[in-house]
Amino acid sequence: MKLVLSLFIVLSLSNGDEMQRLDSIVKDIENLRVNYDRSQEKLQECEVKLLDEQQKTTLLQTELKSSSSANKENKKYIDKINNLENQIKYIKSILKNKEEEIAKLKLPKQEKKKSQIKVECSLENQINPFPELKMRESAWKSTKATTYRLKQDSAIYSDINGKKIGKWEKLTSFTSTLAVEGWVKISGYFVDKKWQKAKKSMWVKAANALKRD
Repeated sequence: MKLVLSLFIVLSLSNGDEMQRLDSIVKDIENLRVNYDRSQEKLQECEVKLLDEQQKTTLLQTELKSSSSANKENKKYIDKINNLENQIKYIKSILKNKEEEIAKLKLPKQEKKKSQIKVECSLENQINPFPELKMRESAWKSTKATTYRLKQDSAIYSDINGKKIGKWEKLTSFTSTLAVEGWVKISGYFVDKKWQKAKKSMWVKAANALKRD
């Protein structure tokens, strides 16, 4: 009887230990689940932060690429500007040399002109063997540019008493800087109210022309 009682006590004690062990295992499992859930939440937060950082990194890389390309473009423009400045300096040096050459060429012409003036002065002091020719030259009158208008339909000549080369209508306007007795030389004329220089010798009789105010 004592043996049975002692065996029962031993079995009950062993069952109690197993129950406690099971309870502790269940508690551990619950704690692990709680920790697991917390770890999952933290993991999700870390993943969100990681995505955010990746996006920032991508934006920074894009900005770096654009800034590097902009720097390359700026360098190209700077190189072009430097090349243009060098070309301008080269052209200025060429112009300066040309101006110096032109100045050197002008000097002998001026000396030649002075010698011509001396010759003309000496000729004026001499007696003119052709007085009729001098009187004829005095008939030429060089004047300031004057505007004329035709009083009637008039013939246009190539020279004084020259060949007839055309005919202008009445009220046609033209300019002249040279007049001879009975004739006016046409230096320019108007086309659509715009003045054009005469490209060839043209004369009109003074009787057909009227000065404009």
